[in-house]
Amino acid sequence: MSLHQRISEIFMPLAPEAERMAFSNRLEQRFLVRDGGLGHDLRVILLVESPHKDEVSQSDVNGRFPLAGSTGQHVRERLNSWISHWTLPARSIGQLVHEGCNAVQQLRIMNVSRLPLQSSAYASVQRNWRHMQGQKNCLRCMERIRSAPCANYRGFPNPSRGLRSGYLKEEIHQLRLAIAEDLRGRLDHIRRENPSTLLICCGRVAQAFYLRAGVVFENTCCFPHPSYGGWRSVDAAKKQKLIDALSTSS
Repeated sequence: MSLHQRISEIFMPLAPEAERMAFSNRLEQRFLVRDGGLGHDLRVILLVESPHKDEVSQSDVNGRFPLAGSTGQHVRERLNSWISHWTLPARSIGQLVHEGCNAVQQLRIMNVSRLPLQSSAYASVQRNWRHMQGQKNCLRCMERIRSAPCANYRGFPNPSRGLRSGYLKEEIHQLRLAIAEDLRGRLDHIRRENPSTLLICCGRVAQAFYLRAGVVFENTCCFPHPSYGGWRSVDAAKKQKLIDALSTSS
């Protein structure tokens, strides 16, 4: 079962099947962002968090890709400066990978969650969801996972039910499990096809879910998340691993 289908089951368990399907289809058609890159002679995977507003701005699912906005521009600038023979066009790294730019053919970009964990990414539909408790609960749980990917979740307070904590506790756990299982399937397929690939976990959400997915790559390292210029502080030895992996790209 896909991630968007799992989410509809978790947050609308008692709704009619038609309503669950409508929610699932809406998530897929409007907010799903597929992994970027073809994977031929794959050398490096960048594992990042989840789609942000820039990545879901396109209404067509085929026009969406990871690292589409300013963060993708920062990654492109870093790679351009680190790899001496690269002269990448002035577009985000996500767009270059999506378009099949020759220099980045050996690079793949993956989000831990192919659906946004930031509630702000759902701005286009939140007004329609304001009276839909399941959808609102879903966004609330996504934000909690994003802010605390390693937490032992105790749920939320709910004064209307006399609860100090515990509200949506099970839903948060089920959502985290669904995200980890979806990631596991994608990573396992790549590991079997490209066992020597360098997997770079970018930021704490990526690091936490890589461990939770339980698919072990022999060649891994952890980078800061590239948002807000985070790759300016990459450790020199880790940076060299990335340069070595991509330096033979055509």
